[in-house]
Amino acid sequence: MFKNIERKYIMNIFMTFTDFLSEIYGENCEIVLHEITEEGSSIIAIKNGHISNRAIGIEKDDVLKKQIEISKGNSYSANRFHKTIEGGDMKSNSFFIKDSSGELIGILCVNIDLSSIITLNKITEKFLSEFMNNTLNNNHKVNEEEETIEEYTYRIMKKIVNQSDVPVDRMNMEEKIEILRLLKEKGVFRIKGVVREVAKQLDVSETSIYRYLREIE
Repeated sequence: MFKNIERKYIMNIFMTFTDFLSEIYGENCEIVLHEITEEGSSIIAIKNGHISNRAIGIEKDDVLKKQIEISKGNSYSANRFHKTIEGGDMKSNSFFIKDSSGELIGILCVNIDLSSIITLNKITEKFLSEFMNNTLNNNHKVNEEEETIEEYTYRIMKKIVNQSDVPVDRMNMEEKIEILRLLKEKGVFRIKGVVREVAKQLDVSETSIYRYLREIE
């Protein structure tokens, strides 16, 4: 008689917890209250049952049987992962409800549907990745705009010279004139003061640079 009264009292308290937790966690969290008796187990309260497609009533659940086994010697089970009916990820947490004698009389389960969180995380990662790439590209453009004539000329020349098998200090005049032609095609000589830098890089006089440029024309 006392055990029945105690059972009813304890389960009524957890019925209130079902509503309370549902208000806290919202529609992406399923709250299920199982009652365990000698005859079997049944759901006596459930919130957001659409996650597992369950409702109040007698149940046959292999997962619940495992939870009953886990309850022996444990007060709760946390952070276990399962699949929703749609194949999404769900994190399950169970609190084992026991009477004063230590007998299991119920299980309160809090099952969090992670599908929306995982989708949001993927969207966030993609956004951050694109944002970081754009930021790096913009910084690169800013750095290029802030280059001195010497730095800009050296960078363009290095790119062109790297395409040649001959280093600058071993180039003959024809090879240097070819470098000038490529620099001209890239519009390098439109920049004021660049002739001086090119002459220094190629180790020729500025007068020679102007003469070769006329010949290229």
